[in-house]
Amino acid sequence: MAGVNGKTSPLVVLVACRAQAGEEHLVAALREQYSQDALLHLLRDPEPETQKAAAVALSLIGDEATGPLLATALRTQDLGVHTVVEQSLWRFWFRSGDAEIDTLLRSGVRLIEARRFDEACAVFNRVIEAKPDFAEGYNQRAIVRYLMGEWDESIQDCQRVIDLNPVHFGALAGLGHCYLQQHNVHAALAAYERALAVNPHMSGIRQRMEQLREWLRHEGEALA
Repeated sequence: MAGVNGKTSPLVVLVACRAQAGEEHLVAALREQYSQDALLHLLRDPEPETQKAAAVALSLIGDEATGPLLATALRTQDLGVHTVVEQSLWRFWFRSGDAEIDTLLRSGVRLIEARRFDEACAVFNRVIEAKPDFAEGYNQRAIVRYLMGEWDESIQDCQRVIDLNPVHFGALAGLGHCYLQQHNVHAALAAYERALAVNPHMSGIRQRMEQLREWLRHEGEALA
């Protein structure tokens, strides 16, 4: 855990120790000891463990401006840091600012996992009705609608997510999946490109783009 100078960052120690005591204690300690600007500065620290701790901290106490700033760290070449930043972004996106809404959202996710899609969609409808500017409510409903084969409706939800949260690489990738289901290859590629511009380490999306481009080349040759 020691940094390049042989010392461990106080933030790394705080996150590691307080996390064992529970998220509520960690949030309280972070708010007391760190500002968002300080955490954003530490996100650019040369020590990877400090970057990881800063990402976790920002996901817990960051304000509305945090998402786009945290997303810039997805471009890191350190895959360990990237993994933590990606997880931290999802944690941040699942925070609505209302504990009851967050609990409701998570219950909908569990219904998706249980493949109870109609019930999950009803839950996300409630989330959206209660919190219409909460992007993740639309994103989770987009996932359900995709799984139900409702491509147009899923596209509408993905677009709403992106309007509210332009760096939501999950919704951008989801948009591409929907277009692909509709055999709109060019629109799918455009959506995937936007997803990779935010999160360059989405290897599955990059591989799919290569396959689609190869298919387009073959189609062009066949028509020539």
